[in-house]
Amino acid sequence: MGVDKSFFGMALQPLLPLRRTRIPSWQDDIVDSPRIADLAVAEGSLACRTASDLDQLSATLTVCTRSDFWPVALLSLVLGVLSVAPYGLLLGADPGCPLFISFMLHVLVVVSNLGQAGKLIRNRKIPAKYHAAIVLLGFTFNALKCDAFTRLPTSVCMLLLNLRMLVAAVVQFVLFGERCSSSQLAGVAVVTGGVAWAGRSVQGKEHPGNDGLRELLFGTAEVLGAMLALSLLSVVVKQAFSRYGESVDEQMFVQHLFSLPLFFIGGQWSKIGPRLIDWFREGDMWLLFLLTTNVLLTVRGRAATVRMAGRAPNLLLVQLVQTVEKSLQLFTTALLRAPPFPPAGFWGGSSVLALGTLHFLRATQQRSEREKAAAKC
Repeated sequence: MGVDKSFFGMALQPLLPLRRTRIPSWQDDIVDSPRIADLAVAEGSLACRTASDLDQLSATLTVCTRSDFWPVALLSLVLGVLSVAPYGLLLGADPGCPLFISFMLHVLVVVSNLGQAGKLIRNRKIPAKYHAAIVLLGFTFNALKCDAFTRLPTSVCMLLLNLRMLVAAVVQFVLFGERCSSSQLAGVAVVTGGVAWAGRSVQGKEHPGNDGLRELLFGTAEVLGAMLALSLLSVVVKQAFSRYGESVDEQMFVQHLFSLPLFFIGGQWSKIGPRLIDWFREGDMWLLFLLTTNVLLTVRGRAATVRMAGRAPNLLLVQLVQTVEKSLQLFTTALLRAPPFPPAGFWGGSSVLALGTLHFLRATQQRSEREKAAAKC
């Protein structure tokens, strides 16, 4: 019992000082980046530079950040959309397999990095408290999301996952004291309304009655909990990479290695062990092909997502990219399930969701431009 308390205490350490420490903007973390650490040392000389020199330096850093972030964000987006096709087909063949798929993904990540395991552990850059937090938050996200997929239709889960912008806005305010502009909040509200509209139409068609409503409420709570864990995970990864350098291989290996024992607690192995035996005993090559394809695409996609989270200028931009990814996954899932096609309310809500996302992006860009103009004055 003492080991568990020690582990959870260590896992919470990276999150506890965030509210007490003044971190009004994600841009503050750029100063901690090892790529421009020499600029922080030269702070005294910077104060003596002309306004023109400072403006040029600021523009250069902004361009570098964008060129560093967007390619890996696009890669994460593409891999995430591609991975949903085999995932949806697997759920159609075996609705109770999400946790089994997650377990196989963890095994693949660990096995593929065994050759450099000693090097990754010996030359570890990220402190143990950050790794403990990443393991705890990552496994919480996976466990809640996988259980939600067994309770709700895949299309409803994809819809609910688009509420991550709302969760991210709340997390950013609570941890960093950053308030969204009224225009940004309007975008979040439109996205939330679109998700509610589309989800209600699909739920009413596929899960009628009180049992369906109970499953919807429980599954929704699990998805919200999963997104909260994912938002906090993005915070911890960004803090770790900003302070100690980008170490994607180390983070991925340690997270998945120490998450494996957690699959054996709480009766979760009963959802994994029997399937592990049955799938490979039956030798269904189509299922094994879908499993292999999904796991490989997901591993590559997660590595790209980790890099994106570490390089993002703010948390909401990460959530925006992932919201676009989930929207595309939503359409892909709907097409895979056809016929029948989803009801008109599903498409109407999805369209509202897309418009809300675009409005949020536009509002964020306008706010950034106003802040730059104010800084020049």
